[in-house]
Amino acid sequence: MLKLSKYVLYDILRSRIILAYTLFLLLVSFSMFQMEEQSSRAMLSLLNIVLIVLPLVSMVFATIHYYNSYEFIELMASQPMSRSRILLSEYTGVAVSLLVLS
Repeated sequence: MLKLSKYVLYDILRSRIILAYTLFLLLVSFSMFQMEEQSSRAMLSLLNIVLIVLPLVSMVFATIHYYNSYEFIELMASQPMSRSRILLSEYTGVAVSLLVLS
């Protein structure tokens, strides 16, 4: 399971969408702290943006990833592995990549 999760994680990290998403969050964070004089107001604004954008982007990215990796999941299901292990590895790879880059 760890080997499959590592492969999924490396595949996701090579994606340009994840890098663009990380740069977007970095740019928004820096701009909020540069625009506001009080850091507490900047943190509140950043929290509002993250609470709206983060779940939406996570759901869209996970859906697109599962749709694009359908053939890979099919190939892995033909191997002597349990389906729950395959889906858990896919979920772990997506979750870790979104946690690391968010």
